[in-house]
Amino acid sequence: MKRRSRLVIAVLAVLGLGLVLRAPLPYFVEQPGTLIGLAPRVQISGYDDKLNGEVMFGTVNVRTATLWSAIGAGFDPHAQVIRRERLIPQGQGSAAFFAQQRAEFTLSSHLAAAVGMRAAGLPVDPDVLHGEGALVLRVQPGGPAEGRLQAGDVILRLNQQRVHTEPEFTTALTQAQWDPLTFTVQRDTRRLTVHVAPAADRTGQPSIGVFVSTFRPRVALPAPIQVDVDRVGGPSAGLAIALTVFDVVASEDLVAGRTIVVTGSIDPDGTVGPIGGVALKAVAAARAGVDRLLVPMAQLAEARDAAGPDLPIVGVRTFDDAVAALRAKTRRHAAARALSVGKPSLPPTPDSRSHSLPILGVVRRG
Repeated sequence: MKRRSRLVIAVLAVLGLGLVLRAPLPYFVEQPGTLIGLAPRVQISGYDDKLNGEVMFGTVNVRTATLWSAIGAGFDPHAQVIRRERLIPQGQGSAAFFAQQRAEFTLSSHLAAAVGMRAAGLPVDPDVLHGEGALVLRVQPGGPAEGRLQAGDVILRLNQQRVHTEPEFTTALTQAQWDPLTFTVQRDTRRLTVHVAPAADRTGQPSIGVFVSTFRPRVALPAPIQVDVDRVGGPSAGLAIALTVFDVVASEDLVAGRTIVVTGSIDPDGTVGPIGGVALKAVAAARAGVDRLLVPMAQLAEARDAAGPDLPIVGVRTFDDAVAALRAKTRRHAAARALSVGKPSLPPTPDSRSHSLPILGVVRRG
C-alpha cells in the first residue's frame, strides 16, 4: 500500500513539474526566424514577368515563454527573453496587437509597391493613403472611452462624419473639441452607436483615451498588387517588396539571377528605416551562408557584431542606395563573366562568393 502511495505521489509530482515548466509566463522568447522568398508571393496585375532570381527577407520567431523555454533560451546565445510589455503595449490584447502588426505589413506592402513603381516610372503617390475606418488598438484604462469602445472596434463615423483613415479620425476629433461624441462602430458582425464625452488629458486638452490606426490601409496603385505572406507582421519586408516590384515593373534585370535577401522598412520618400530584431536576422543570414548582408545604415554596427567577421555587410539609407548597390554588383558580375569567355575554368577565389550575392536586410516587424 505504501509503495503504491509513493508511486502515485511520484507521478503527481512529475505531472505537476511538467505543468509548472510549461505554464505560460508574461514574457516572449525571440529567436532568428526563416528567410521568406518573395518571387512566388508577389503578384502584380498586368505584369507576368517573373524575377530572374530571388528576393528574400528575414523574420524573427516570437512565441510565449514558458519556464522550460526560458531556461532553454538561457543556453542559446541567439535567443532573447523579453517582457511582454516590451512587445505589446500595456492595455492592448495579443489579438489586437497582432492585428495591428498585420495592418502594418499591409500598409508597408502598399507603400513599398508605390516606391518601387514610382522608381520604375509609373505614376503613383505613396503619400496618398486610403482606408476603411479607424481601428481601435487599445483603450486607456480609466479613460472616457473605457467600457464604451474596445480594442478591435472599427470606427466608421464620428459625429456623422465619415472616417476612412487614422489622420481623418484625428482631424475630426480635434475639430470636435469638447463636444459630446457619437461614434458609429463596427464590432465583429454588429454595427453600434457609441457615445463618449471627452475629458482633459495631462496637458489639459480634450481626449477620449484611445489609440487607433488606419483599418485596411492601402495606397492607390496604377497596378494592383497581392503579397501572399501569412503570419508575418510589421513593416520589415518593405525594402524587399519595393526592390521586387521595381525589378518586375522596370525594364531592368536588377536581381540578375542572384538570391538577394533584404529586410528594411521603407518610407514614402524611399528612406530605409531601422526596426528591431536586427541582431537575430543577422544571425539568420550568417547561418544561411549568404554572401552579403544589406541593412539600414543606422544598424550597421549592430548587424556586424551579431553576424561575425565572415559576412560582408553593407548599410543603406535609401531605396536608391539599395538599387545602386545591386546595380554595382550586377555590372561587376557581368564583367567577370565577359572576361571568363574562352578561358579555362579557374578555381574559386575569395571574391567569387559575391557573384551569387544573397543579401539579408536586418530590421524587424517589428
